[in-house]
Amino acid sequence: MALVIYWYDIVCFGIVAASLGVSFWVLWRRELASKCDDNIIYQSLLVARPDITDRTVVPAMPGNHVGSSQLWTSCWKQVHPGWLLATRSISFLVMAGLLWKDIVEWDATIFIYYTEWTFMLIMIYFALGTVMSAYGCWVSFKQPSCVLNMAKNLFS
Repeated sequence: MALVIYWYDIVCFGIVAASLGVSFWVLWRRELASKCDDNIIYQSLLVARPDITDRTVVPAMPGNHVGSSQLWTSCWKQVHPGWLLATRSISFLVMAGLLWKDIVEWDATIFIYYTEWTFMLIMIYFALGTVMSAYGCWVSFKQPSCVLNMAKNLFS
């Protein structure tokens, strides 16, 4: 019983290895080296910002804390949040369509397989990401400078 490896297997292994290498490089450059350069005193995803008028308060979060704006922005500053919204919403809709097709074809008994549960959890992840991206687009469109910069970049 020998394992036969063809030339296209090596190409596939190379594509996966290159993707893995680029992913680790982006994570290393963007996530591990990130610093909170905002001048915000309080930043939390779960708790609303308290009304603080005294500026002598010590910052509540460490420097590499994930803020709410990082949920709806890309690590590349020139990318508009609308592109992330489009990517997440299209992914959610395609995955919902595929799951619906499985349920119609195989009935609800398809959920005896853990892969369907995993697929549904990833779909929920994209749904939550779509909601966060929609909020981010709403926030970015409320700022008039962002709309003007986007229009200037569009027509230049």
